[in-house]
Amino acid sequence: MKIKLFVLLFFLSVISIFSQDFPRVKYVNARDGLSQRSLPQLSSDRIGTLLYGERIIVFERSNSITIDGITNYWYKTERRIDGSNRGGFSWVFGGYLSDEMPLDVELVFGYWDTDINNNRYWLFTPYNIFHSATKGGRSFGFYGNWILSGNTLTLNILPVETTNHIGEKTIIIEITVVNKDNLIFTYEDGRNEKLTRSNNIDFNY
Repeated sequence: MKIKLFVLLFFLSVISIFSQDFPRVKYVNARDGLSQRSLPQLSSDRIGTLLYGERIIVFERSNSITIDGITNYWYKTERRIDGSNRGGFSWVFGGYLSDEMPLDVELVFGYWDTDINNNRYWLFTPYNIFHSATKGGRSFGFYGNWILSGNTLTLNILPVETTNHIGEKTIIIEITVVNKDNLIFTYEDGRNEKLTRSNNIDFNY
């Protein structure tokens, strides 16, 4: 009886562990980009490319395969074109994904929580596009293009009909690097904002 109970508890714990694996955050560590495919197989159509350092959400994994001498699984993620989710799903090879952001990418890359409002985020993509909005898609917020020169970040905000922003606007921010997962933004008026890299799962950005 004790043996049966032990076996049952073991399998329940294994199921629990695997059930918590997805969805999860991954980062692209293929310097030449990572192909998105329509099915979890090399012969399927290539329907996009993810850039080095790009942050994605993976929902499940399929069969394993060996590519370039690396054996790993296929992972299902949202289809993305130029940094934006475009509907539907794609499959990517896990041998070129990592749990941590590559260390040699631009220091702002990624998805950040802010101490100004615990319900907002910053997202900086390798496509030099940024978003700042409310988590869960309740507010689009604002977006535009970013340029980093040394520790000076220039944000060119683009007008959006659903916001109060009229015309384009430029914001200059000085960045202090605490470590790879913590930044401090200092605005021209002297205000500070602390950013912390987030592993929150948000399907709406």
